[in-house]
Amino acid sequence: MDDLKLNKLTKIAKMIDTNAYRLFILVFFVIVFSWPYMSFLEQVDYVVPFTYLFAVWGLCILVLMIGSRNKDDSNDSKNNG
Repeated sequence: MDDLKLNKLTKIAKMIDTNAYRLFILVFFVIVFSWPYMSFLEQVDYVVPFTYLFAVWGLCILVLMIGSRNKDDSNDSKNNG
C-alpha cells in the first residue's frame, strides 16, 4: 500500500513540475480574478467578496507553495545524486 501511495505522489510531483500545469494554473487564476466572475460580487453584502477573494488568494498561495516546494525538493535530489 505504501508503494502505491508513493507512486501516486511521484506522479503528482511530476505533473506539478510540467510547464503545461503551470500554464493551466496561470490561466485558471486569471479567469477567476477576471471581470465576469468578480461582477457578481457587486450584488451581495461585503462579507461575500471578502471571503471570495480571501479564499481564492489562499488557494493561489497554496498552489504556488506546493509548486515551489516540489521544485526545491527535485533540485535537492538532483544535487545529492
